[in-house]
Amino acid sequence: MIMGRILKTTKRWCMGGVVVSMIMLGAQVWAIAVSNEVIDVSMSMEGEVQGVDKHGNAIAAPVNLTNRDLVNLALGLRPRTHVPVEAVLGLVQLDDTNTLPLIVFDAKNSSNLVTVGTVTLDPAHLTGPKSNATLFAQIDLLDVGGVSNRIVIGQLFFAGTARFITNGLLKTLSSKGVGTLTAQFNATNSMDVLIYKAQFHTQGGKLGILTNNVDFSIAETRIGGGLVEP
Repeated sequence: MIMGRILKTTKRWCMGGVVVSMIMLGAQVWAIAVSNEVIDVSMSMEGEVQGVDKHGNAIAAPVNLTNRDLVNLALGLRPRTHVPVEAVLGLVQLDDTNTLPLIVFDAKNSSNLVTVGTVTLDPAHLTGPKSNATLFAQIDLLDVGGVSNRIVIGQLFFAGTARFITNGLLKTLSSKGVGTLTAQFNATNSMDVLIYKAQFHTQGGKLGILTNNVDFSIAETRIGGGLVEP
């Protein structure tokens, strides 16, 4: 979470495993329980996939990816597979950083199933609590998934607007961008996707507090007791 340079005093206590910060600024006091809070995000990508199929034939075709597709690929499943209701794409709010983990959140068990990537907010526009701000963001996708369905790597760049509530927490974000993605779609070989239209939004809806599997470096996903391949 970006608190800005104007904050005077920050004190922390631990209550039930959640870090609670008291921010003191002049005569105002804000109590916020924000460490590892997960908020909902909506992400979509339109582009063209380019590569070679298993028969050696060149492929060039339009592709549309949504939250469901990204969650499935990160879990090692085919993009259009039905996603378990508890597995959702979420953004983790952290203290004192402008780089936030993008994860598949298990809402039922409040755990991180897999870290999909990171969202880096441009700190030049986040100098303190404000209601509105122009914002630039970069999303770096990690190598996650299964044997034949996976995200290999990706990088996207976004520009848009954001709103922050009075304690500096990201409340809403609406942005558009472009980028590249390399992935495997039910195949042993990877394909490149040129993303010419991408959207990344959040309304700040709270999905829960991350209390289990807080290691954001994890790249192995287990759901229902093991990695699932279709």
